[in-house]
Amino acid sequence: MRTLSVAAVAAMAFLGLNSCSGEDSSPTPNPTSGDTTAPVITLQGEDGILLLVGDDFTDPGFTAIDNVDATVEVTVSGDVDPDTIGNYLLTYEATDSAGNTATERRQVDVVGESLFDFYSNRADRFELTETYTKSLDTFIYASDDLRAGDFASAKERVDNIFLEQPVGSSVWRSFVGAQGLNVGDPTAYYALRMLQQITAAGDVPTRETLVMTAVIAPCASVSRPTDPSLASETVDLTVDPRISANDYALLYEVTETFRIWVKAITGGSEVELRIYETPDCTRVDFFPNGTNIFSYPDSTTMINDVPQSIKDQTDMWWAIAPSGVPENDEDFSQIFVTGGMGTDEFGNALFISDDAWFIEVPKHLGSGDYSEVEQRAYLPQWFQHEYMHHVYDNWPQFELEVTLHQWFDRSTWPSDFVGDYESDYYYDSVEKRLKDANPSLAEGLRGRR
Repeated sequence: MRTLSVAAVAAMAFLGLNSCSGEDSSPTPNPTSGDTTAPVITLQGEDGILLLVGDDFTDPGFTAIDNVDATVEVTVSGDVDPDTIGNYLLTYEATDSAGNTATERRQVDVVGESLFDFYSNRADRFELTETYTKSLDTFIYASDDLRAGDFASAKERVDNIFLEQPVGSSVWRSFVGAQGLNVGDPTAYYALRMLQQITAAGDVPTRETLVMTAVIAPCASVSRPTDPSLASETVDLTVDPRISANDYALLYEVTETFRIWVKAITGGSEVELRIYETPDCTRVDFFPNGTNIFSYPDSTTMINDVPQSIKDQTDMWWAIAPSGVPENDEDFSQIFVTGGMGTDEFGNALFISDDAWFIEVPKHLGSGDYSEVEQRAYLPQWFQHEYMHHVYDNWPQFELEVTLHQWFDRSTWPSDFVGDYESDYYYDSVEKRLKDANPSLAEGLRGRR
């Protein structure tokens, strides 16, 4: 495929009188002619075009009219390379015989496959801010680099985004929550700070394996509220089949960045995800506290159903059960909380979640079903948040969580911590306290039996 260079293109038109939503320049009047009205350029198609990398690009076209001249020449400048990911700008300029000039612009964004699907079916790319798309694109491309084993390219992308948008800057929050999307708050920020630590460590050799066992209850007797008065009902539900589709591919994908991050901060403890589906159903109950409605499965019984041979190899657990959130949850003033961090009988980390947490955007965070891009960008934030509770509990000497979620209060941060966001606190906790801790991160996060 070739690079399309668009230049010196002329067009005659007598169609349409209204300009498309581009940017018109101010006319340059010719005082001797009395004509001060610039031509009108109308772009055919959209003034923002999304293109899948590798596809051919053809300009949709344009028309130009002038109130005096019959013929107006339009010059198009700018290049689109459909084989190279990037943002390209085409500029259309027309000048009449009186010297009045009009300008229109069209943006062509060439993106990779995951982002093309996301921006085609889930989000309107050209209604989002440049900061938003730049942050999200950087994470997806950098994580794709890591999948390909290209740590150098991933590091370059991550380093560049933090040069443009510094740690802790408010620009990261531009358009958070727009269009019902959830790619993290700030936009992809947690995931990118995790990649920052991953790429700084480089391709760390595996020194040991930490086993993360996901225990899935295929069905549950679910107690849930039916209305804001919290009147309850009990229903029998099964786990969403999308959890187990394609050999549980979703579970591997949503934990990918988290697993690589653990390996980086421990200096080589590779997290291996294993799946065990219990033979029996479990129970899910809800517990309101006035602000939130907690809905949790009986994770203790779920773990007890696991064969001893699996227990003996497990370093951290992940309990997944059918969701206890009712379909009319938007009618509730309280927020449903269906995930958290606990421990097993030996003090090993236990992630707790319902199946919907990885499939449907929670009502307080957005709307609709998650796209793959959202799952990849947001869920590292959840896993890191929950895991840091466990980490701080294992190294109490640093007093990094004396009170629950103390990092939400910036005044409680150690004086040498930089930034303003929760993930900044986690980053500096690792870099400035835990990397040289005794026991080491690798030792302290190893499972106890």
